[in-house]
Amino acid sequence: MAFYYLKYILFTLCYTIRLVLFVILILMLNQLFAILYYYRTFAMWSFVINIMFLITGSSHLIIALITKLFLVVLLYYIVSETTAKQKLTFYKNLGVSDLKLFSILYLIDAFITTGFLSLMNEFI
Repeated sequence: MAFYYLKYILFTLCYTIRLVLFVILILMLNQLFAILYYYRTFAMWSFVINIMFLITGSSHLIIALITKLFLVVLLYYIVSETTAKQKLTFYKNLGVSDLKLFSILYLIDAFITTGFLSLMNEFI
């Protein structure tokens, strides 16, 4: 009889842990989707910069990533020092800090830039 109760308690505990992990995953997905929504406004500029790298012939990956890093740091500085910081209130309410937002923006942009420039270097 005690084994049955122990089995029931363990089953309930495992179910509760799975539910908590699922809720945490959903919250993290909400943050990721919010960051992707913020990146959407900069995706066109990133694509234009990638095209400029191809036109000038300087399609070295390291140069492109350093340039993008400089631009993201500049954007972070501009947003944090002007009244545009008020637009980030939505992300702060979701638990996304400014540094986390811009670092994930850079990582997304670095993956896209790496893929784009690698693909273009293969065919051009």
